Amino acid sequence: MVYKNFNYTIVSKALLLVLLSIGGVYFYLHANWGLLIVCAFFILITIYNLVDYFNSINRKLSFFFDSIRNEDSSLHFPENVKSGSLKNLNKSLNHLNGIISNIKIKNEHKERFFLEFMKHSTTGLMAIDEKGYIEIVNDAAMKLFNTRILVHIERLKQVNFELYDAITSLRNNQSKSIKVLVDDELHIVLIKMVKLKFGDREFNIYSLGDIKTELDEKEMETWQKLIRILTHEIMNSIAPISSISDTMLNYFKKDKKVSARELDNMKHGLDVINERSKGLMHFVENYRKLTKLPKPVFKPIAVAEWLESVRVLFEERASKDGVLLDIQNDYKGKSFLGDQKLLTQVVINLMNNAADALVQNSVKKVDIQITGSEQESMSMKFTDNGPGISQEDLDQIFMPFFTTKENGSGIGLSLSRQIMKLHRGQLSARSVPGKETVFEMKI
Repeated sequence: MVYKNFNYTIVSKALLLVLLSIGGVYFYLHANWGLLIVCAFFILITIYNLVDYFNSINRKLSFFFDSIRNEDSSLHFPENVKSGSLKNLNKSLNHLNGIISNIKIKNEHKERFFLEFMKHSTTGLMAIDEKGYIEIVNDAAMKLFNTRILVHIERLKQVNFELYDAITSLRNNQSKSIKVLVDDELHIVLIKMVKLKFGDREFNIYSLGDIKTELDEKEMETWQKLIRILTHEIMNSIAPISSISDTMLNYFKKDKKVSARELDNMKHGLDVINERSKGLMHFVENYRKLTKLPKPVFKPIAVAEWLESVRVLFEERASKDGVLLDIQNDYKGKSFLGDQKLLTQVVINLMNNAADALVQNSVKKVDIQITGSEQESMSMKFTDNGPGISQEDLDQIFMPFFTTKENGSGIGLSLSRQIMKLHRGQLSARSVPGKETVFEMKI
């Protein structure tokens, strides 16, 4: 509508100017100087009016864009002017100004909401620009920093150098945990960093989460599971010993001779006590293995030679059980640091577990894939096509003495995970029941 009114006004003024010009030429040719002067006067007025009309629109637009640039939403153009085109233009500019004002208000509300959300977050949050100045930081982070004012990251060096060193050493998408003492209470803080770019500025965004409570809860849960397993195993061994010993004592409490049948029962009972005692000793010995792992001796391990030795160690079992073993080495380096003896123990244990899971399969396959490089962590994935592991068992397989095997000790995977932790690595598992099971070592 504004566009149509604007065109109408311009066309009408331009048409009037053309008509006056034609009239001026006509009066000039007929030497009618009086009417020529009148015509020239009206031509000047029309030109002035046309220029002023354009200038008034330009001034309005200039004021409008200046107000937007200065974030001033108070500008209002009069809507009771006589000119219909200017009236519609003013209405449109006022309407557009109202829309921009509403957007500005909504953005301010979102910014205040974000700041309040960030302020009350239990996770510490902090943004640092390229020069080390802290753009924003919330209360949770300041509490961990144990300071009230923090303008530049260098200030943190004076407050807590270890925390400063952990933060400044992180690269994009890296994380690190560190122990922090706050008000004489020890906290374990997980620090994560990502880089974000806003306009022409780049920021390091840090999140600092106190994971001590989560670790305490996980530790308590682990202890409870371990105690249940220990209690179960010990009671399974002690209960029959206690029952049989009571029965045998009753034989000697009677005022009669022990019969041949009772002697046979006593012999059988002693055999059971001996068997259960050996089982209990074996259980205790396995527990001692968990608590007496040797300290790793780190040396360069040649990957190709190590994999070949592992293949040779497993070759007899694979041939006996008909297991098809496929080792694919995509590791880009020649060696890595580790304790070859301990890591071999982990690998052989995982391969034997995979072979055990394939007993009922007609086609038995174990695939090992090695990836990574000397600059990155090395990954070894052990995949078998066995029946898989249920989610319930998957949550417990690394617990000491938990086993799904009839004659299993339940310490192999627990030992393997401890060995990986001694190497600052990880051992994890995932399974799709009925399809495959994957164990992954990361070093």
